[in-house]
Amino acid sequence: KWPEALKAVNDLDALGEFGLMPEVRDPFSRFKENSKESIFEIQFREDNNFNWGGNYNKGTLMPKLTAPGDADRNFAPGGGWGSFSFTRKYADSFEPGDARRRELVLMASEKYKGEDMKDTFKMPGVFSEAKNAFSTKYWRGPQLGPSDLLNPQNIPMMRYAEVLLNHAEILFEIGNAPLAYQKMNAVRNRAKLPDKPVSTDREVFFRDLMRERRSELGMEPNIYFHFVRTQRLASFLKSEYNIDFDPNWTRFPIPQRDRNQNPNLCQNPGYR
Repeated sequence: KWPEALKAVNDLDALGEFGLMPEVRDPFSRFKENSKESIFEIQFREDNNFNWGGNYNKGTLMPKLTAPGDADRNFAPGGGWGSFSFTRKYADSFEPGDARRRELVLMASEKYKGEDMKDTFKMPGVFSEAKNAFSTKYWRGPQLGPSDLLNPQNIPMMRYAEVLLNHAEILFEIGNAPLAYQKMNAVRNRAKLPDKPVSTDREVFFRDLMRERRSELGMEPNIYFHFVRTQRLASFLKSEYNIDFDPNWTRFPIPQRDRNQNPNLCQNPGYR
């Protein structure tokens, strides 16, 4: 439904409220929440408490989960867990000069000064996740609130940069490759990269587009679904990581508790 998709993007642009922030780190800054790049983000609220082990807490675990496990409490909530990380191959996939690699991905022996850090953090050369890379999109420094686990910050779920890449795909599918690359190149230019040359070849375009999505949307919620939707997940995992992906897994399993309640529900193929 590409015409309908194009109308949805054009309607969004017609509002005149959205656009790219100047720098790649801006959409993730605690001081620039709900910016013009924010299409939807989970809001932190002072009155939104939840009970965790008998204690009422508020905030998000993302800074703790994405910080390396060997960071101390002066640099990460609870010292960091290292639970959500990139592979080194991801860190090495960026083009030379890409600001997203420099500003938003951290590897062993590299330095980082998050906006809530008093001092510069230097990654050890050898540590428990030495083969991994870490996202600094949500990890900005030590814990800020009363909890040692949770930080009071918003979490972006969809940004205008992602809309531009979706717009590029829509335009290519309706036959306007030059304008498709113009939208894609706006995201690249913000990352301090030159324009990609226009190609009308479908595989070349999607190679360019999916590379931009990978670089722009790493550690964000929708990147997986773009690979699934474009039917490129299995080939990507095989070529990049030699992982065999069952095509049935592009659909989630039906929860067993729902099937227990309704015996007429079947299970999706590939699951027991």
